[in-house]
Amino acid sequence: MSKKSFPAMILVVDDSAPTREIIGRNLVAAAYGVLTASNVQEAISLLKKERVDLIITDLKMPGPSGLELVRYAKENMP
Repeated sequence: MSKKSFPAMILVVDDSAPTREIIGRNLVAAAYGVLTASNVQEAISLLKKERVDLIITDLKMPGPSGLELVRYAKENMP
């Protein structure tokens, strides 16, 4: 995604591709910037590189859970 000005950059994390697509499409239609990740590891990698204003995450995913992602963000994001 280009470095365009958005009211907020939102990270959508879900192991379900259709869910990520639906949420992402609706957020883009509302003029938000959207990043997507299919798991917690991918989300953390994005968080280390990109400024994110909001995280929307599935709590129950294979591997680390969405709750672990929330804990990571709370401890490591300004």
